[in-house]
Amino acid sequence: MKISCIIPCKSLDSSLLKDLRKSILMQNYPQNQIEVIEVTEGDSESAKAIGIRKATGDILCMLCTDNYLVDADIFPTVV
Repeated sequence: MKISCIIPCKSLDSSLLKDLRKSILMQNYPQNQIEVIEVTEGDSESAKAIGIRKATGDILCMLCTDNYLVDADIFPTVV
């Protein structure tokens, strides 16, 4: 199953966003089945809506830039 990670953010250069990206890459899940959608347009709610429309995954994962996936098995557990 493909997972779409939707991340509303004000800037793509945030150190928190970089840490979140790293934690997504560290997931014990096939990387070709993970889609990361970073949306900088609009407020948080409209950015989420934009991300949902762009998503192609079977599962949508809404994240914030200050999130960090501490467990590398979160995606396999969800699936």
